[in-house]
Amino acid sequence: MNPAFQINPALTIEDFGNEIIIVNLHNGAYFTLKNTAAKLWRSAAAAVSLPEVLAALSKEFTLDKTAVGEIGRLLRQFREDELAHFEDKVLDELAAFPAASPNGKPSFPATDYEKFTNMQDILLLDPIHDVGELGWPHRKA
Repeated sequence: MNPAFQINPALTIEDFGNEIIIVNLHNGAYFTLKNTAAKLWRSAAAAVSLPEVLAALSKEFTLDKTAVGEIGRLLRQFREDELAHFEDKVLDELAAFPAASPNGKPSFPATDYEKFTNMQDILLLDPIHDVGELGWPHRKA
């Protein structure tokens, strides 16, 4: 497990290439991460440290000041939405990261990250204890 970026064990994660679907089985929220949000998630989950995450992303993108800000925003969102835990020093390291000059690579674009709570009741329904005679997904009366 990555000591810098610890994924919540209550998650179910499916990676479809350009899109990752994450379901938090603890609170019933689910998330879609597309394109750069998915790349950031994969990099953070696989890396041992923030510099490794940034090195992986910098192979494809120019990590200018705007890009570093977007990465920080998304990391904070992962933590706020209980997808991952990391210490504040990770964000401090990110703030100290020297922004790159344009180098011919595209800038890291705004991330495509969405949170959904419209199915919380169904996702949190215990199929053994909370269902009625009609079966799942019908609650006991």
